[in-house]
Amino acid sequence: MFFATGRGGTFEDLERCGATIAAIGALLVLGTEAEEFATSKAMPLETMPALPNNFWGADDCPLCVAGIELQDVDGYDTAFDGD
Repeated sequence: MFFATGRGGTFEDLERCGATIAAIGALLVLGTEAEEFATSKAMPLETMPALPNNFWGADDCPLCVAGIELQDVDGYDTAFDGD
């Protein structure tokens, strides 16, 4: 669970539908935001491992600063020629 992508939207949708939520679960939690959200909702957070969230913005990313692409978008279509 990388909480920045969801921001609790699923939880809020379930509440609007009248669901009884017993816990929040994830196989993997990145960072501390999910735990903070669960605490704010008085919900247990059940997870296997939790890892630090070591992501950075484009201005701090060494590959971005160096102009190195993470994905060859131009070559994508030719890489999968159906053979």
